[in-house]
Amino acid sequence: MENNLCGLTHLYDPETDTTSVSWSYKDSEDLEYFVLEYYDPDLREWVPYDNYMGVIEKEED
Repeated sequence: MENNLCGLTHLYDPETDTTSVSWSYKDSEDLEYFVLEYYDPDLREWVPYDNYMGVIEKEED
């Protein structure tokens, strides 16, 4: 599979202790979803952002 990611932005707000993530990508018919993970220093591994599967469905135009 080719690399479709063009850009990634991550913003942390210390007042609300929240993080916003956005990205841009080259569209492809084969691209159906994204998997978002974060590094958990206690577990020392990458885990899904939602503690389930981390799947974010691709939005259709």
